Amino acid sequence: MRKFFTIGFLTIVPVFLSGCALDKNQKNLPATPSPIEAVKILKEGEGPQVNLLPAANKQSVTLKIASISADIKKIDYEIVYDTNGVQRGVLGTFEIKEGQDKIVKEILLASCSKNVCVYDKNVSKLQLTMKFLGEGELFEYQKEFSL
Repeated sequence: MRKFFTIGFLTIVPVFLSGCALDKNQKNLPATPSPIEAVKILKEGEGPQVNLLPAANKQSVTLKIASISADIKKIDYEIVYDTNGVQRGVLGTFEIKEGQDKIVKEILLASCSKNVCVYDKNVSKLQLTMKFLGEGELFEYQKEFSL
């Protein structure tokens, strides 16, 4: 009898703990979709000032963002470029601290592993896409740059 109780206990308890046991009166309700944020596309001159400056050796670019408003909390960026017929990209995120109104970051145009970088050759143009996440708002900025 004790063996039967132990086996039953060890079988039923995990079923209840895993959430597999459902109330028979529970109705299958449709899932509520999460709200999709509307993205406002920024035109030249709107939002923060953005610039991408190539290094003299064309192995990196400096991303400069100025006039970041206090309501912007996070900035995502993506740089896509062609190198010898192959498309490459760089992704990154900046968490904006209170009072921070500018960012300057050097971005390598290379593939790096274990402190060894192989720089991309023949990069001529870059497509920059930035997303600015404010308080309840999402703004996107796109611009093409030449090296």
